[in-house]
Formats: sequence, structure tokens, C-alpha cells
Amino acid sequence: MTGGEIMENWLSVAELSKCLDISETRIKEYLNGFDECFSWEQIEREKRYNPDAIKILRRIVMLDKTDLETTEIKKVIAEEFACENNHNEQEIIINPLVPDISENSDKLIKNSFKGTFFSTIVFVGGGIVFFWVLLFLFFTSRLLGG
Repeated sequence: MTGGEIMENWLSVAELSKCLDISETRIKEYLNGFDECFSWEQIEREKRYNPDAIKILRRIVMLDKTDLETTEIKKVIAEEFACENNHNEQEIIINPLVPDISENSDKLIKNSFKGTFFSTIVFVGGGIVFFWVLLFLFFTSRLLGG
């Protein structure tokens, strides 16, 4: 496989943006903020990123949605993705001990939403039922007591 064939698979910021459905501006912020995690090559006048950047960016986006600070996110990413420099080529190695959460993220988010929705219905519904029971007892006591 020649270097040219390998580079054809590398992705531009626009392609990463399209794959992840995130704005190019936000992708650039992630790429610049976590630049040590990405391998890239300057092709013509554009940086092109290794396809592994998609997995890393997905994980960064998921962590960014939490309350973690950037330094904490960098620690998590460093544990899950190891960056190594080999003969002027940067290689990304995905830690095999860490499961790929991105594949199950949709299911996890849907289950989380379902759980939250169910809890809300139970809590609000329970409050309404409690109010009606209390109201019934109050009026019943007023009718019977005088």
C-alpha cells in the first residue's frame, strides 16, 4: 500500500463534521484542544486526520456533555487512547481494555431518557394522587364532623 493510498482515507474537518453531525467550528475546537490525541498530515493546504479521529471525537463529545473539565477529559482520553510516535509518524492505539462506548451510546441515552421519563411520571402522578386523597379526606372529615 503506498502513502498516497493511505492518505486517501484520511478525513478533512468537513468530513469529520459530516460523520459526527457536529459543526466544523466545534470540530476544530476539539481538534485544537486535544491535538495530542490526533494524528494528522498536511495534504496540500489542509490538515487531514486519521479515521481513528472519529472514535476519539465521539468519546470527547460524550465526555464534554458531562460536568468534566478539559483536563479531566484529557486524562480519560489518555487512558482510553494511547498516542505513540514511531519514526516521525504518529500512531493512535485504542486501548483494548476499554469498551467502545460510542456503539452503545444511543441505547444508553434512550434508556436514560426512558428512566427519567418514568420517574417523572411516577413522581408527578404520585403527587397528584396524594393531593386528591388528602383533599378527599379533608372534605370527608368536614362533612362528617360538621
